[in-house]
Amino acid sequence: MPLPLGGSTPDRRRSPIWAAAALALLSAMLLFPAASRADLYSGSLNAGTDGGLLGTEQWNSVSTVLTWSITYQQQNSNWIYTYNYTFTVPKKDISHVITQVSESFTTGNIFGGTTLNYSLATYSSSNGNSNPGMPASYLGLKWNTDDVLGKDAPAKTFSWTIVTDRAPMWGSFYAKDGKSGGSNGQFVYAYATGNVSVPDTQNGPPPVPLPASAWLLGSALAGLVGIKLRLRRAVRVRQMKGGGIPHTNS
Repeated sequence: MPLPLGGSTPDRRRSPIWAAAALALLSAMLLFPAASRADLYSGSLNAGTDGGLLGTEQWNSVSTVLTWSITYQQQNSNWIYTYNYTFTVPKKDISHVITQVSESFTTGNIFGGTTLNYSLATYSSSNGNSNPGMPASYLGLKWNTDDVLGKDAPAKTFSWTIVTDRAPMWGSFYAKDGKSGGSNGQFVYAYATGNVSVPDTQNGPPPVPLPASAWLLGSALAGLVGIKLRLRRAVRVRQMKGGGIPHTNS
């Protein structure tokens, strides 16, 4: 019988099984992402060039950073989401922060574990000098750092938590200090529009994103299957054309 280029007899039973196993693994990763993956969403923005966060004056810096992470768990028929945020600035102290929530959000959607001393209201730049430069009005949860950390406490880093039954959506964020120094001091603030994960209108099981490593592994397996099949076709074609492949009698 004819031999392949490598000089060994091909195992025609093993190749189809190997290919089927690889495709099955890829399908499983696509259809059943790991349910144990606790971290649903996480992200980071900064006020540097194309950092996703706009900062003014002393906050116009890559050192002005907003980070967030969201975890979830099921309690009976409800899904409970825990949103953890941290905002850090290089200079000046943080006066207050506002995290957008959906328009139907109420205090009934706020659960134990949420950072205390919040205010739920609609905020905009028209609230006197409270939110200068705020690009749009929206319903949000606001924390004054003095109410949480204590009056005049250092506040170059502020962290807060929202525990709710609302799943994530893309939303906005705003933070402010006071004015920069000098006679013509400008307001110091920062904001992000539509690129921060915040509580949505709906409750329900979270769509867990597939980790990038799984996509890479799946793509690699699919590529290997394709290469294997192409090599087998090439060998068959050369055998049919008598392309110098050694033969032996069996």
